[in-house]
Amino acid sequence: MAKLIIEECNQTSKVKVYHKIDEFPVTIGRSFNNTLISDDPYVSEVHLHIEKGDDEEQWLIRDCESENGCFLPDGSQITGETLLSSGDSICMGDSSFHFYTADHPVEAPLKWHPVPLWIKKVGQPLIAWSVFLLLVVAVSASEYFNSFEEFQMSKMAMAVIGVLFIVLLWAGIWSLVGKVVTHSPGFHRQLAILLLAMLLSELGTLIATYMEFFTSSRMVGLAVTFSLSTVMLAVTLYYSLSIATNMIKQRRAVAAAVVSTLFLIMVVAGQMAQKGAADNANPEFSSVIKSVSAAFLPATDPELFWKENMRLVKE
Repeated sequence: MAKLIIEECNQTSKVKVYHKIDEFPVTIGRSFNNTLISDDPYVSEVHLHIEKGDDEEQWLIRDCESENGCFLPDGSQITGETLLSSGDSICMGDSSFHFYTADHPVEAPLKWHPVPLWIKKVGQPLIAWSVFLLLVVAVSASEYFNSFEEFQMSKMAMAVIGVLFIVLLWAGIWSLVGKVVTHSPGFHRQLAILLLAMLLSELGTLIATYMEFFTSSRMVGLAVTFSLSTVMLAVTLYYSLSIATNMIKQRRAVAAAVVSTLFLIMVVAGQMAQKGAADNANPEFSSVIKSVSAAFLPATDPELFWKENMRLVKE
């Protein structure tokens, strides 16, 4: 059984290498004559000398007059022989070395939460960007069919650029979270999740528009739109958390539900405040007939409304 385990970790790349030591003394440095050969450019040819201590779980270390020295975790420099025990560590150059006995206890394993198979499939780059193209088509069609204005490529291009900005920002932020928490960015998976949610939201907007038309009730359309948007946000947050973090299912569900509920409350409150401001003797009219989402930005010129929509009256 190895009497000493040395964990070598590069502090820049975070790559760890484990060395099993059975014989003493041990030297660490860049020279090929050392027991442990380091590729750290800040480590001397022969940097550190290690001897076995009186106790099986202790070792004596000594700096071999190195150029950059050896340091303890508290920042103090090692000047003479220093006694280390299992679990102690030192720093040399851009590397840290942890010393363990073979029977040193290790941390309990983390709970593994496998990513669903369907996310792995849609998260492939080709599929993810194909979904993006479908969303572009859906957004462009919505912009075209929900307006009686003359076709303007600039407006459609702005809508597509807006969608691209949102999905790249969302995927970028969650990829950064994943890289920090799980060391796995998962950029295309995050991208695919949001793209699918936005694609379904476009379908939901269409459903809400038709329900509002058939029921002749503005409130029905708004209720369907807000409900579907809240559900889509909750589902998207849930799966983004599952990709980027190690949170258990219950916590992911609670976090997604809380954020989505707060979102719904803020939207409803904003809609009620807007409705209260619109209840006056001088009503405002939209300049053109648009989808439900356009009602949040109404035009205030009745003459422009009739000018743009006179052909509907004539027909």
